[in-house]
Amino acid sequence: MAATLLSGELSPVKQQTPTIGPVTEALDQGTIADLPSARISEMNCDELVRVVQNAHLPFLSVEACEHLAFHDRKTLERLANLAQRCCFHRTIRPVGPVGNTTYERQTFDA
Repeated sequence: MAATLLSGELSPVKQQTPTIGPVTEALDQGTIADLPSARISEMNCDELVRVVQNAHLPFLSVEACEHLAFHDRKTLERLANLAQRCCFHRTIRPVGPVGNTTYERQTFDA
């Protein structure tokens, strides 16, 4: 609970959490995969950050996910649309990743 200093006294400040509809219920891979792009464009920045974080995109590090809130809305919308597509492809092909998904540099024997 946050407190503010008003005329020498501490008074509690209630923090309100925004109601965001279906996004607060459960942000699993299936829910994100079913998000229409129109719904993504209606989301506020906090909702977009949660969608991207819960999608577990393979190209975003933990550190990058922690700094998502500092990005502009356009970037967050693009990442949320990528998250939706990644989750959609994971749900239709749950076998496993195809190809090299690591960040290691490939070496070729000559």
